[in-house]
Amino acid sequence: MPCVWPRTPDCNVCRNAAHGALRQERRHQHRLRDHGDGPLDIVWVPTWISQCEHLFAEPTIAAEFDRLASFSRVIVFDRRGSGLSDPILGAPTLEEQMDDVLAVMKATGSEHAAVIGSLEGGPMAALFAATHPDRTQALVLYATFARATWAPDYTWTWTKEERDAAGEQLVANWGQGLTTAGVAPGRTGDPEFMDWAARLERLAASPATIAKIIKLIGEFDVRRVLPSIRVPTLVAHRRGDTFINFEHALYFAEHIPNARLLELEGSDSLFSSGDSDAFLGEVEEFLTGTRHEREPDRMLATVLFTDICKSTERAAELGDARWRDLLGRHDELVAARARSPPRPRG
Repeated sequence: MPCVWPRTPDCNVCRNAAHGALRQERRHQHRLRDHGDGPLDIVWVPTWISQCEHLFAEPTIAAEFDRLASFSRVIVFDRRGSGLSDPILGAPTLEEQMDDVLAVMKATGSEHAAVIGSLEGGPMAALFAATHPDRTQALVLYATFARATWAPDYTWTWTKEERDAAGEQLVANWGQGLTTAGVAPGRTGDPEFMDWAARLERLAASPATIAKIIKLIGEFDVRRVLPSIRVPTLVAHRRGDTFINFEHALYFAEHIPNARLLELEGSDSLFSSGDSDAFLGEVEEFLTGTRHEREPDRMLATVLFTDICKSTERAAELGDARWRDLLGRHDELVAARARSPPRPRG
């Protein structure tokens, strides 16, 4: 299901694209969401934990896609097997899954696009850029990997045994939001975020489907195609990332010709957590040559200060308990007065 961003209220049409991708078309709404009217198209290659209609219910994600849409048209879709796209049949190779990007671009009328991939969306984005340079204007890789499991020359990621054990644990706890929280450790204390993350998992796939998906991700390896990528490439990663090792970014930067490495501060893999402005500002400048700084939030407020006459003497006279009661009553009266409309004078 592709979503073209920005959202407009005028369109909410569902139809089937090639390869079974269910999509919806809108400019300011969701399912083929046409977000942004800029001259540049961005295809965001998603993770498998996605469902287009619920993904943007998280305010920080919606805000960051709004930022991208300020200079482009952003196209997002649910990968086969997740969200509103058709179930996985068999074990599709990464090359077969990559064809979904072409189907989505055809469905949205996009001839050329900048391709952005994060987490397990990164290998597909890299493979697409290497295979279809004529359709790829630029490539942005954020918090992702070229190979999913350990190899003698790729030693900073999980072994197969470690990955299998983690996968079993993930499936056993599927639907609680723990996976999404793993890529955003800074948000685990936010109950609304955790509720959103748990629902996203449940809407993205069943436990049985996610078990298949984990196995497929474990087979990802696009190292051989990296030297053949000839489009402008930005590799971005937070140096303290606790989920995807920073070494993955160094590998990409070393093996993709003329790739630019962007080191970011923070520990979250989820791009909308932490200092997302730094990442999105760099992406805008990389893709367009300019950067528009976000307007600072401003608020006009009135500060009300009150005082109780001879408060020290009154506190000593009343004692602690009665004094606290008096303060509480004072605060209630002031709050009620502040909420009430002003009285006319004269």
